[in-house]
Amino acid sequence: MPNPARQTPRARLLRQGTALLCLLGLSFLAQAQNSVPASQQAVIEIVRLQHRDPAVVRAAIEPHLDERGAISQIDHNLIISTSRANLDELEALIEQVDVPLKRFLIRVDFDYATPRVQTQPDGGLITTTSTQDLTPDNPVQSIVVNEGEYAYFSRSESTPRMNPVFSPWGLRLEQDAAESRQSVAVRAQMTGQDRVNVELATTSTEALPGDQTQSQVLQTTSELALNQWLPLNTARFRYPQPDNGLQVVTTQYEGGIAVRVEIMPD
Repeated sequence: MPNPARQTPRARLLRQGTALLCLLGLSFLAQAQNSVPASQQAVIEIVRLQHRDPAVVRAAIEPHLDERGAISQIDHNLIISTSRANLDELEALIEQVDVPLKRFLIRVDFDYATPRVQTQPDGGLITTTSTQDLTPDNPVQSIVVNEGEYAYFSRSESTPRMNPVFSPWGLRLEQDAAESRQSVAVRAQMTGQDRVNVELATTSTEALPGDQTQSQVLQTTSELALNQWLPLNTARFRYPQPDNGLQVVTTQYEGGIAVRVEIMPD
């Protein structure tokens, strides 16, 4: 290594200049970082959700995510990397979405299309859907479920049932169709202060050659106001086809079927 004492004045000047440039470069980088507003600086936050499914919350906030940001999830946590300002916006949205689940009273009327009031031979009037004692089957039923749970209703059974997942009711709907029983599965979730997203599942039976039949579970989703009847015979059901297409089916029922959702008091 050259002895600094023997370096020429020009070499010492070049060395001092290089050191000065390095110091100026570091100073410039520090100033550039400090020049980024605090609201735009990158942050990473782990948000623990308390009530809602992480996939549901993530779907609700992703449209508002900064284009440079990213969201992932582990268990019941969302991992958000974005700017500080955008994180504040997303956390405010999470507070609105991650709220306790509601409890719903779901009603099904299997005779919705029939006249509500019938005239008796003596001139008196009787409301046909106000009680289940007027018919041998069970045209009007109700059950209380948590938001997001599936309720199963069958006209041949007096007591509806519930399950957190759809799978058991999909098989049951196919069995009901094979035995010519009217049934429907319902799930409701809040979409606003007084509106719900209602998922409906029922079956359609198709006649095949050789006196054979084929049943297919049909599903549809509709948004409606609370305390409002939704007739199923006006709903459009879809199911996948072998060619990856979708077929739209409108199923007609004798008497008609309708669904109604109400919120239970807290």
